Amino acid sequence: MVTQRQTSKQYLRSVTVIYYAVLAAQIGFAAVALLLVLSHKMEPNESVRNIFLYVVPVIVLNGFVTGQLIYKSRLRRIKVYDNLLSKTAEYRSALIVRWAMLEGASLFAIAIYLVTADSIFMVFAGIVIAFFLLLKPSVYKISTELELNSTEKMKLESENEVVAEFQIRG
Repeated sequence: MVTQRQTSKQYLRSVTVIYYAVLAAQIGFAAVALLLVLSHKMEPNESVRNIFLYVVPVIVLNGFVTGQLIYKSRLRRIKVYDNLLSKTAEYRSALIVRWAMLEGASLFAIAIYLVTADSIFMVFAGIVIAFFLLLKPSVYKISTELELNSTEKMKLESENEVVAEFQIRG
């Protein structure tokens, strides 16, 4: 295994790239779904729609709640770590899990929109995506959520300071 070290700038860039990739997947799938449904002038499928009027809100709510619970639970564990390198590695994992839960809910709602052609399901996906937009990582957000001490904050704010370390199979 090879150890890769990241400066604050590299760490924030890598987390931001992951964030935008997850966001792009949701928006891209939504755009394709809209294009397909609108270009084929599909009519809502009432028989399938009625079932999913109950299922989709539950899946979306589950994505919000479960993602938040897992995220908060992991944050509590991360805050007790005594070194910044461990905190940032685990924080990135916590973010990815949270984003994945939301992305799954959004993609499911979009898929149901494709099946039913009912725009209410795209509204559910839009709500998830709108919330997702609020979760963009930043140095301020990271230091606040991890409750970093002043030394750790200074390291995170300094672009050239090593703040993350990851094991890579090589």
